[in-house]
Amino acid sequence: MNPPVPLKRIILITLVLAFALASCGGDGEIAQVDAEFEIQERGQIDAAITDLKALRADPGRALVARESIDRYLRAGRVAERFNKEVGIEGDDGAPIAVPPVIAEDKILDPARKEVPSLFGPSGKAIVPEDLRQFPREAADDLAAAIRPAVAGPVELLIARARRYGPDATYPDSDGLTRGELIAGAAVAVKPYWPDLAAELEGVLEDTG
Repeated sequence: MNPPVPLKRIILITLVLAFALASCGGDGEIAQVDAEFEIQERGQIDAAITDLKALRADPGRALVARESIDRYLRAGRVAERFNKEVGIEGDDGAPIAVPPVIAEDKILDPARKEVPSLFGPSGKAIVPEDLRQFPREAADDLAAAIRPAVAGPVELLIARARRYGPDATYPDSDGLTRGELIAGAAVAVKPYWPDLAAELEGVLEDTG
């Protein structure tokens, strides 16, 4: 069974779609800001595949990343217990699991170096739900461990294709359409995450 989509990612997809509603509809040319975003997400997919190949070629890199993430998550659990005891809460009333003092330190630097795609294009994104999956899966299934780095971009591209269609073109791209970009992403992920490839192919069938 595939892991559920984290609530934070659902919220992110909703916000992105709402932001783009006025500027990216129908056929014609995709607005520059939206084109840059979608092409960046497509690049994230390639980055995750590059990381997966590197980890498979050198298992020691996966071990370094796993130990780094484990240290980070342990520190977060300690901080969460402390914050609960002293009454420190976030805006939603829940104890703050990963306070800024931990998020800004160097615990995750080894993981960022070995698996940069887990941390988004900026290298600074931290999604605890995604990080927890890496140490759980890395020893037995590296593709499953790094899957969150691919699943997020795939979900966003699918959501945009369903809302805006596959036929609009990207500026300065020799006529590349959103559908062609998604088809290329499906080919790229199929050897590693065939279910995600099937989802990408499915949205093209549904919207073509």
